[in-house]
Amino acid sequence: MQNIEEPANRQFSQFYAWISWLVAASFLIYQVCAQNAFAPLQDQLKADLQLENAQVAIISSVFFISYALMQIPAGVLIDRFGVGWIVPPACLLLGVGTYMLARSDSMESAIAARIVMGFAGSFSFLALAAVARRRVAKKQLNIATGLIDFAFGFGAILGAAGISWLAADLAWRPILVGVAIAAVPIAILNWFVLGRGEAVAPAGPGQQASLGDGIAATLGNRVIWELGFIYMSFVGISFGIGGLWNEPLQEQFSRSPESAAMLTTIMFIAMSIGALLSGLVADRIGGHYIILIGGLILSLLALYRIIYISQPAPFWVAGTDFALLGVGLSVGILIFPMAFREVSDAHAATAVGLVNGVGLLGAGLFQFIPGIIRERVAAQGLLALQEGLLIYVIWPGVSMVLLLHLLFRNRHRLPDS
Repeated sequence: MQNIEEPANRQFSQFYAWISWLVAASFLIYQVCAQNAFAPLQDQLKADLQLENAQVAIISSVFFISYALMQIPAGVLIDRFGVGWIVPPACLLLGVGTYMLARSDSMESAIAARIVMGFAGSFSFLALAAVARRRVAKKQLNIATGLIDFAFGFGAILGAAGISWLAADLAWRPILVGVAIAAVPIAILNWFVLGRGEAVAPAGPGQQASLGDGIAATLGNRVIWELGFIYMSFVGISFGIGGLWNEPLQEQFSRSPESAAMLTTIMFIAMSIGALLSGLVADRIGGHYIILIGGLILSLLALYRIIYISQPAPFWVAGTDFALLGVGLSVGILIFPMAFREVSDAHAATAVGLVNGVGLLGAGLFQFIPGIIRERVAAQGLLALQEGLLIYVIWPGVSMVLLLHLLFRNRHRLPDS
């Protein structure tokens, strides 16, 4: 097992390292914006293409499926060729997919466009994590990782509020064409800043990362798999409550869809700020296991109040609960520095891809299972929804057990964890 070290066999100016991080972050922000732009435009697209609600849901979900399935292959490619070779073409391909969506005239063409977008976008998070691991100094690695969630939140706001503002005056096609064109300057910026060659090669100067070694070191590592299952709690709850189940839940409390969207926004803002702060704390004092367990406990307390207290609360009380939930979930980003410890510098993106891929596929279960339970239980209304959402309070308990297992397994490293 490896401890976090300075980037292997090389030294980067930290000014250049952070400029690289910011430029790679522009791709992540762009990807999240393009991904989330679909939501505020879907009513226009539905009317224009004469689609049913179920067809719109399929178009929306195929991005997520394509993105999740590509996590490990994308990580392997980044580790083999480096971010400088991978990010610019991936960014351009994301723009091509967005343009395809803007020009789509059927459900099939829209699905194809979203699959291309998911494929290309799958490289964004992993590339930024790889830059953080390989170029940023050890003492700032946690804050560099925490800031990834901050960039993600910024992209989500651009893709939701920003696109909604444009949609008030423009049709969906020209908006998406504009989003597609934005890929070009972002790709050019990444091409010139991230660099290629020995100095920035994933395995270090004069060394080449082996595809087989990276896959074996990652997929054969039980700790990385456990971290992925732990990450399911954080990403599953945030995607489920934030992306699907908050609105029907709030409708049971007689709140409008606009109020539900506001509560979700509060949660994501708290997650962005909390990720930044948790990275700062982890860089100063360590304690990853304790912070993660504390985040799960806070999330459980907030979820209990949000889901299982049936008496409707004033909006400010619900907003506080969602803010606390966001803070609790925000610490999940610290799982990635823990995954970095398990592999060499050359295989960082593959490790992140495995953790993120397991978490994302699990997030699909957090959205699918409650619907199945609601259909099969005898209860109706809020009670049926509460029973369906049991996975949201059960899995964090499972995650805490896994964290304690890893803590005791690595107790000789507790002062550094």
